[in-house]
Amino acid sequence: MTNIKNNTLYLWLIGILFIANIAMLAFFLLHKKPEGHSGREDRQNMIAKFLHDDINFTDAQVADYRMLSNRHMEKMKNMFDSLGNTKDQQFKNLAANDFSDSIMAEQANASGHNQERIELQMFQHLKNIRAICTPAQLPAFDSLFVKVLKRNKQDGKKRK
Repeated sequence: MTNIKNNTLYLWLIGILFIANIAMLAFFLLHKKPEGHSGREDRQNMIAKFLHDDINFTDAQVADYRMLSNRHMEKMKNMFDSLGNTKDQQFKNLAANDFSDSIMAEQANASGHNQERIELQMFQHLKNIRAICTPAQLPAFDSLFVKVLKRNKQDGKKRK
């Protein structure tokens, strides 16, 4: 009896996570930015300014950051494009198998692996930025970088 309750709970959790992933994907795919405005460029410029002003990056280090950031942006775009294609295939698999519990669990597990890949890519990007720092810059980077990302995220919420 306990196993049935646990399985039901897990299936509900998987279903909720699956719906949340669909909603997030729909938001990113359907949300359009106003013409002539690129949030990515604004964010990149804000971070470059922070690195220069607060971490004391040299112009060469800022140029290295911009190169890393552009490469990262392209990788993430490819990952999200692939994720969109994966979601389409997941829906087809679900429909083809009458949304069976085992297929739903399998598809939710696959979504979890995709999310893990995205997170690891983000962490690697932060590690690559950190690698640009000199030993003297590392303490400031380690203590301030998360704060500036949080501040930028909060500023973005206020603008909407």
